[in-house]
Amino acid sequence: MNAYDGGEFSIATASSDSNTTETGDAPSVEEGLRSAAGKIASSGEPSANHRPWTQQGVCSAGTGVLVSTALCTPRSPQTPSGRTFYVATSGSDAWSGSSQQPFASLQRAVDVALPGDTVVLRAGVHRVAQSVRIVGKSGLATAPITLSGETGAILRASHSAVPGVWRGLIEIERAAHVIVRNIAVENSSFFGFRIRNSQNIELEGNRSRISLGSAIYAENSRDVVIIGNDVSRFCDKNQFGADGRTGCQEGISLTRVDGFAVYGNRVHDAMQSPGVTSGGGEGIDAKQGSRNGIIAFNTVWNLVQLGIYVDAYSDGVSNIDVYGNQVRRTNAGIVVSAEAGGTASDIRIHDNLIHSVGTDGILISNYASKSRAEGEGIRERIHIFNNTIADAGVREAKLSYFSPSASTNPASDYGSGIRIASARVGDVQILDNIVFGSKTSPIRVHQSAQLTTYVRTNLQWPPPSNRTNDEYPGIAPINADPLFVSAKDADWQLQTGSPAIGVGTGFSDSSRVDAAGNARPFGYVDLGALAFSSTPF
Repeated sequence: MNAYDGGEFSIATASSDSNTTETGDAPSVEEGLRSAAGKIASSGEPSANHRPWTQQGVCSAGTGVLVSTALCTPRSPQTPSGRTFYVATSGSDAWSGSSQQPFASLQRAVDVALPGDTVVLRAGVHRVAQSVRIVGKSGLATAPITLSGETGAILRASHSAVPGVWRGLIEIERAAHVIVRNIAVENSSFFGFRIRNSQNIELEGNRSRISLGSAIYAENSRDVVIIGNDVSRFCDKNQFGADGRTGCQEGISLTRVDGFAVYGNRVHDAMQSPGVTSGGGEGIDAKQGSRNGIIAFNTVWNLVQLGIYVDAYSDGVSNIDVYGNQVRRTNAGIVVSAEAGGTASDIRIHDNLIHSVGTDGILISNYASKSRAEGEGIRERIHIFNNTIADAGVREAKLSYFSPSASTNPASDYGSGIRIASARVGDVQILDNIVFGSKTSPIRVHQSAQLTTYVRTNLQWPPPSNRTNDEYPGIAPINADPLFVSAKDADWQLQTGSPAIGVGTGFSDSSRVDAAGNARPFGYVDLGALAFSSTPF
């Protein structure tokens, strides 16, 4: 959607109780990061030394693509090097902030924190009447400033105007080397967390529930890690009055962020409500100048809008890997756009599991912003490989825009597994995917884009049937039942004897991982998101 122009990129120096939980909807953080990112504490919170973005699965994705020098440089294990301050509902800002004499406000602790210091937010509901502002604060690479919540620590807006338009309950601005971990924010009148004009910022294991705008919004920043967070009920106008000057953005939003890892998050249950106009409410969106990043091993479900969005808008996006994600029960799965004349380039979409979506599983769109005269931009070097897309175009997944009940939505069964809807594309490759049960055509390519789109060795079942004039099965299609373990139970593992085993165009040297985070065996790859030898998903 339209990105807010929050000002010029101004960093001087860059360094090289969710309300709905469905059993089986998403793997735990531990499962999602299993082999690609090391160990996770049993609570779901990354341990103090856990730095998953330095591991093979994040920094190369098995494709040799370097995300960011700063993000991918291994660090020495961190040990607390400074003081620890405590914040409790029973504390006083006149006290010392010690364990026995905690502060009353998180802001007071932030104000006194120096590099290497840790602020512990104790369990309980901490009501705030304005943003907690981490502004102009900088830790060091070896001694970050850390805010960490105990289990049950909740930061809740005290009334419906907090924190104000285009603000977050936690604001990080002109800051560096700051970690915010395991803090829940609730009832924000705009953003849950906002990062602006900052670098080397990490949000780990936090929760945002009920916000008018994005749960997490990062802009004009470098080297941002968003990992293991749980966000729900974003773009929730039913809870708060909308501000007429701006849209509601998305669940996790990145605007002009250079170097990022959005990894292992749960993004879900944003049904939206009467009065919210179209544009906003997507799950994860890297847009408007964002580059050099990964969106990986996230689980996205129960959204009125699409699941994962990469949108050049007017500034462009480039060098982004989207892999290992699960998307279900959203309007569309993964979409690449250039709404206002920018160019989206070098986008790799692979090893994702997308099923039970309302329209298209993976889409290169023809969306163009109605408010801008530039028109649709170019998409080039877009590579789509080793994804499993099942049951695209399911009527029940077209969630009603104005009601939390999908069962009353009369929309028809219509949608494709993979669709190139725009002629403004170049060097698009569609390889080694499984497209199963699409309600329209398995693969569609705009007729004017077919000369610049390479489609090969995709399993398509049921087979193409010329339902549309842009149906495009490509070279060496495999028209056979993929032999999933149980499609009716959404078990997309391959059975012994599947025609998808070992026939891919791509080749694995065992450094590549599948959607379960397991290494793909050496040799020609199995089709789809889950390798045959993969452990149960």
